[in-house]
Amino acid sequence: MIKAERDRIMSSMGQDERTQYRDILREVRAAARASSAPKTTPANVWRARAGQYPPQLQEVVDAVFRRDEMGPEEGEAPPDFDLKMSGSEERVRLSSFQGQRAVAMAF
Repeated sequence: MIKAERDRIMSSMGQDERTQYRDILREVRAAARASSAPKTTPANVWRARAGQYPPQLQEVVDAVFRRDEMGPEEGEAPPDFDLKMSGSEERVRLSSFQGQRAVAMAF
C-alpha cells in the first residue's frame, strides 16, 4: 500500500477507528519490546494478532509495519548516499563521516 492509499483510508476512518489504530501501534510495539524471544519485531507480533480487527483497520496497520521492516536492521550499515548541504550547492557523502562521529539527519 502506498502512502496516498493509506492516507485515503485514514481520512475515511472515524475518530474511534483512528484512536484504535494508534492504540494498536502502541500496544504491538510495546509487546515486541517486552518479548524475551530474540528478533521479535512489531510486525511479527502484529501478524499473530491481525485477524481480530476490521479489514480496513488491519490494512492500514499492515502498511505501517511493512514500511517499518523496509529499513536497515539495527547495527547494519546504511547504503551510502550523498545529499546537498543546506544553503549551499556542496554535496556531502555519508561515507565521508565513517569512523569520525555520529550522523543525525532530519527530514
